Amino acid sequence: MRQFQNNVLDYKWEVSGDYTSAHMETAWATEAMFFVRVEQAHGKDFRFNARAQISVNGIDWIDEGTAFEPIKGDGQYVIRLKHFGGWLRITGGLSGENPTAIITTNLVLKE
Repeated sequence: MRQFQNNVLDYKWEVSGDYTSAHMETAWATEAMFFVRVEQAHGKDFRFNARAQISVNGIDWIDEGTAFEPIKGDGQYVIRLKHFGGWLRITGGLSGENPTAIITTNLVLKE
């Protein structure tokens, strides 16, 4: 039987600049999916750029290479990962003129 875990990393987090999600130990899993829900996106030319990061120890972080397409407004978005090692998180930030948003991030893991 496959193992499955759905983790809420951040729930309705108010963001106005840089964003880094909570991180999670993921060494047991073979598949990962980050789901991001953006609500109440405001600001002229709003854009949220985010990418996956990996870590061997949960302290030192490296860009994994997978990124979300530029997010330009409210909605739900997803990226899928394989070969990611011990720890995962996403990082990025908002850009545009006075950007703000409410962000919820889930990390779904499967073995």
